[in-house]
Amino acid sequence: MEYQNLTGYVNGTIPWLSPTITSGDTVTSNPAYLSWVATDQRALILIQSSLLKEAMAETLGQNTSDAVWTTLERAYRHASVERVHTLRDSVQNLKKGSSSVVEFSKKFKGTCDQPQATGQPISEDDKFHWILCGLGFTFETFSTT
Repeated sequence: MEYQNLTGYVNGTIPWLSPTITSGDTVTSNPAYLSWVATDQRALILIQSSLLKEAMAETLGQNTSDAVWTTLERAYRHASVERVHTLRDSVQNLKKGSSSVVEFSKKFKGTCDQPQATGQPISEDDKFHWILCGLGFTFETFSTT
């Protein structure tokens, strides 16, 4: 966001523009509005492209980057003890099962990223331990090494 100068759209410091300008009794189109919308939609696309399915569901009906960001912030800012434990348990309980190592690794990483949003990231040592446990018996030699 910072690199593309979109942070102000996401955090609301670049406010929403009205599609029209009223001057006395005259209402005209706001020439800056279309540019604002296009830039805000770039920010919105960047946010949405980084969301997991669960987070995307939280943002349904929101059509600006600021609205999506505010919705996500409200949904995930509460670092309750229960939420943190639930997220950590879900990481610990992940198993490779019949999925490929690549699929399992992607799912594991996505699940590990969720506690970070609560301000309680999982340590690298725990991630390493839990991914090896999740790989299962067929990777025991690899895990032992």
